[in-house]
Amino acid sequence: MVKFEFIKVKKINKFIKWIKGYYIHSKYGKNLRIHNKVIIIEPVESKFNRYLYPFFYMLSSNGFKPVLNVKKHDLLQMYYDKYQRLIFKNGLYFKYTRKMNVIKKIVIDTDYFSALLINKKREKIVPMCMHPLIYAKNVKPFKNNKANRIAFFAGTISAIHHNKTQIFKGVISRYKIVQFLKNLDNTIYVNNKSNIENVYNSHSKSHFLIYDTKTINLTPSDLFKELSRSSFFLALPGRGMPLSHNIIEAMCCNCIPILQDIYANMFPVPLEDNVNCLIYKDKDELKQVSDRVNQFNLEKIDQMRTNVNSYYNKYLSSKAITNLITKTENTHFYLQAEGRSIILYKHNKLEKNII
Repeated sequence: MVKFEFIKVKKINKFIKWIKGYYIHSKYGKNLRIHNKVIIIEPVESKFNRYLYPFFYMLSSNGFKPVLNVKKHDLLQMYYDKYQRLIFKNGLYFKYTRKMNVIKKIVIDTDYFSALLINKKREKIVPMCMHPLIYAKNVKPFKNNKANRIAFFAGTISAIHHNKTQIFKGVISRYKIVQFLKNLDNTIYVNNKSNIENVYNSHSKSHFLIYDTKTINLTPSDLFKELSRSSFFLALPGRGMPLSHNIIEAMCCNCIPILQDIYANMFPVPLEDNVNCLIYKDKDELKQVSDRVNQFNLEKIDQMRTNVNSYYNKYLSSKAITNLITKTENTHFYLQAEGRSIILYKHNKLEKNII
């Protein structure tokens, strides 16, 4: 009797989810026109968090209509996520119908790190993108081509969030790097933006400018403005993994990333030291980066910024990612899903007994 009641409650809950999902479908679903170029997207699960909306945005901004092929109750789960909800709120949810001008059908997978590091499927990996709110608010980057020796960083740096053990061996946490840099003479821990204006106007010496966004809040527009004034960007790891959306935002503004070797190799097409980035392996090498920068003339810095711009346009821009989806024969792609991608990587690593 108890088992019967449990099954009955389960069916009722499933039906309620279906009803709510159907409501979302009816309220936000947009009708397609016969000439619309459709990409049918089948997610392996609905746990992409912040990186699904930018993916939809990129396809849409390049002339394609992304159409989800999911069950109605999955729509509910997606809608409950504050970033995936942007797909519905910002008019990027299109109704699945039988008569569509389908250009391609693809599967998107959350098992990002396994594809990158275990299965070596780099050609099927969708690169990282900027924060979804930058796309949602249509914030445009500033393009300032004046070269200097400023290395900028902005983000949260608290120990509680950024001193956790990294899943990838050898990665130095964001918190530890910032604590190390605080002891260097050329590091400025910014508490007041007005106090560092003279630094931007100097070409004589390299500086690390560290903005703790808990102290100084930067809007997306403010962030792009500060990035445009800096030739370099200190690309520090995210929570529990090397990747963070801020490096993509920096490269969009032609900033040269300064990053750990593990991080550089996690791009589907690895970044190259002294070409489009500066790479360090440990804290001592990070300290030496300042000496390297001081030896660069401004023409060298300008050339590296040009290389960053070329890399961004070729691999990271919305057009580049749309081309990856539409102009290759691949039909199965891997999209960054933050914590979910880490969990899957841990599981596969243990399953395959990888140390």
